[in-house]
Amino acid sequence: MLAGAILVVFVVERPIKLKQQARGFIMRNRISRQLLILICLSLCTLSIQAAEKPPALAEIWAMLVDLKDTANFEKTIKAHNQYRINKGDPRAWKFYTPVTGSNFGVYYIRFCCNEWKDNDSYRAWSSKSKTYDHWRKTGDKYVNKIEHYFDTLDYKSSQWPEKDPGFKYFEVTSFSPKQGMGAKIEARKAEISAAAKAMNWPYNWYWAWRMGGDTQLML
Repeated sequence: MLAGAILVVFVVERPIKLKQQARGFIMRNRISRQLLILICLSLCTLSIQAAEKPPALAEIWAMLVDLKDTANFEKTIKAHNQYRINKGDPRAWKFYTPVTGSNFGVYYIRFCCNEWKDNDSYRAWSSKSKTYDHWRKTGDKYVNKIEHYFDTLDYKSSQWPEKDPGFKYFEVTSFSPKQGMGAKIEARKAEISAAAKAMNWPYNWYWAWRMGGDTQLML
C-alpha cells in the first residue's frame, strides 16, 4: 500500500481482469496506519447496498507501471476492457491511482462484491473467453509488478449510501494489527462506529479486512 497519497479512480465502464505475475510485488510501507486518498474519475461508482446486504467480498489487483508508460497503459487497459465487454464479462471493475505523494504509477483495480463460490465460475469464464491471452499480447508489457488481494466488508459497522453517492475522492486508512488482537479490534471497531452513528456523524465510511500478504484493516 501507499502512505499519504491521493488516488485517482480512472474507469473504463465495465470489467477487466488481469493476471497475477511472478516477477515481484509492490513494496508496502510497514507502518501501523497508512493513508490513501482516492479520487474517482468519470464512470467509476462505489456503493454499498446496506439494506440489501450484498456479498461482502471484494477483489483487488495492484499494478506498478513506469511513469513513462502510464498513458499507454491507460489507453491499453481501456481497449482491453472493451474486449472483455464484448465477451460478456459479468464484473464491473473500478480503477484507482495516486495523484499526490511520491508513489505514482500504481493502479488499483477493484471489483465489489461477490461470494467466494463465484470466483471459480469467473475464472472459468475468463479462461473460456481467452481474456488473459488478449491482455498478454496488449497491456502486460507495461506492468512491472503486481499484487492480488481480497477484502471482506463489514456492513454492520459501516455507514455508506445505498445509492451511488457520486463521490470523486476517497480517503483510505490502512491499519496493520498486532498478532492476536483481532477480537479486541473488532470490539473497538464496533464501538467507534456505533458512537459515530449515534451522534449522527455526517460522513460515510466502511470497514474491510484485507487478505493477501500482511493482514490489514481498511477504513
